Amino acid sequence: MLLACSIILAAAPATVLGQIIPTDALLKRLERRGPVTDLANLLPPADRAAMETQLDQFQKKTGAAVVVVTLPSLEGGQIDDFANKLFQKWTIGQKDQNNGVLLIVAMKERKARIEVGYGLEPILPDALAGRVLDEQLFPAFKQQRYAEGLAQTVQRVLVIIERKESASESLLSASNRKKDPLGSQIGMVLFLSLFVGLGFLALGFSVGGLLNALSASVGIRKKTSDIGPQLALSGFLLVWGAGFGGIPLAISAAKAGWALPIHSVLGAVAFLFGFLPGFRGVKISSAGSGGGGWSGSGWSGGSSTWGSSSNSWSSSSSSGGFSSGFGGFGGGSSGGGGASGGW
Repeated sequence: MLLACSIILAAAPATVLGQIIPTDALLKRLERRGPVTDLANLLPPADRAAMETQLDQFQKKTGAAVVVVTLPSLEGGQIDDFANKLFQKWTIGQKDQNNGVLLIVAMKERKARIEVGYGLEPILPDALAGRVLDEQLFPAFKQQRYAEGLAQTVQRVLVIIERKESASESLLSASNRKKDPLGSQIGMVLFLSLFVGLGFLALGFSVGGLLNALSASVGIRKKTSDIGPQLALSGFLLVWGAGFGGIPLAISAAKAGWALPIHSVLGAVAFLFGFLPGFRGVKISSAGSGGGGWSGSGWSGGSSTWGSSSNSWSSSSSSGGFSSGFGGFGGGSSGGGGASGGW
């Protein structure tokens, strides 16, 4: 039995036993060279030489290593996995700083990725890396302006690292540059108007009820109900209405500045319509007559989570025999951070 198992294992394909994937052979063939490995031939010789010089000088100036690799194909693999393995194999960046960045592009798969070392993740986090690819690389690649797209992406990455830009500032500025279409803004404003109206209606009712209870407690008005429940209901609606109406108001103002005056007028009108019955002490329930008792009905509202998705890119680059003294391969490790996607 043992002999039979040994024979089967010996004859089993290496792919099964070692879980070898197609890109492992490609990974083994790629040798560590200079900062640009353009195997897909996307860069004219002059552009490639200029980029190599730029990255070499940047590494000497800042210590951070940026490596570009372009591949005709991943040969069946996934770009995220391949980029991480290549980063580890080439040990991009300084060992004590982990300050390496790998930009890799796979042309057949139309995929690209920016892989970032541990030390640079606070400066170039996943969201910002995806934004760089989305704004610099992808538009150019969709128009087959490959050399221009690579140059713009590299330049943007270098600026971010050298200036140590705040990720929040970069994303905010990008968000300000990229406004939502007018149709989307109108739809959002109309949707949020419902929340603003209901929220300020409840807010007005609660303020009116509190003033009614206060005036009754000091003898200015005749008591229409037990003040305790009235105060409890008004206090609840005050907090609920402020959040239910105030948060959508802030969201619409941030997304579409023109919506602020519209929602402000809507909120004021709703507040007035809620304040009057609240101040008069009108019964909310339909039970009975006489006593003017207060009863509240719970309000419930769903909240929608607003988000955006950004395209991620992964990229690989190849060099055409660059053999300078590029010092970017010094033991750096990747944190698995970065962004990837396709064009």
